[in-house]
Amino acid sequence: MVPVERGEAGLDLSPEVMAAYDAPFHTPEAKAGARQWPSLVPTDPEMEGADIGMQTVEALGNWEKPAFVLYSDWDPITHGARDGLREIIPSAGHQPDVWIEGSGHFLQEEAGEKIAGEIVAFVDRT
Repeated sequence: MVPVERGEAGLDLSPEVMAAYDAPFHTPEAKAGARQWPSLVPTDPEMEGADIGMQTVEALGNWEKPAFVLYSDWDPITHGARDGLREIIPSAGHQPDVWIEGSGHFLQEEAGEKIAGEIVAFVDRT
């Protein structure tokens, strides 16, 4: 699935909520770690930590319990990983092929009720 245009589906956060997100990062210097973190995610097998990722992939490939992979169709960061994850986890392919439409990376913030409903349905199925 190709991500949809975001349009009006994005978050409309109040100034109070934005202030809460900013609270731990009260200065530009305080934001340095959060800004650096994405570049630390291994994207090459030779990078530090990549071996842990490969061990995780191997473990997920042996997972026998029910698994349900749920992503947003608009997540600019991870939407491309969803199908691969469904293929890695053997039991994930036995679950419905569901996308949360019109949401971004933070599903719990943007579509909490939708994902709760999908999780309840998954529990009911399994």
